[in-house]
Amino acid sequence: MIPGPYCLIKPIRNIKEGNYKYYDEVFYDHPKKEVYSKKSDSIYKVPEGILDMVSTLYYLRSLNFEKMSPGDAFEVITFLEVKFFHSSSGIKALNRLKQNSVR
Repeated sequence: MIPGPYCLIKPIRNIKEGNYKYYDEVFYDHPKKEVYSKKSDSIYKVPEGILDMVSTLYYLRSLNFEKMSPGDAFEVITFLEVKFFHSSSGIKALNRLKQNSVR
């Protein structure tokens, strides 16, 4: 997968929940396949097509399921809190659902 228009360059994670606080700015350099985390002050080598969590959602929304067939698969690799998460999914069956309008 090539990141294309779904890539953020600098996502910021700013969490404040009760006593828990987490802040990190992450800089993606897709051509160099590197990610810099400000919190850990480290550079990480990343695979091609790496996405942050928000970009992953946009990427999944962009998939054209109409052109997919049972047995097709796709993989997403995300980087969050200086960890990699690999996720792969496949199409088992395609069913059309009728949508009723809500008034």
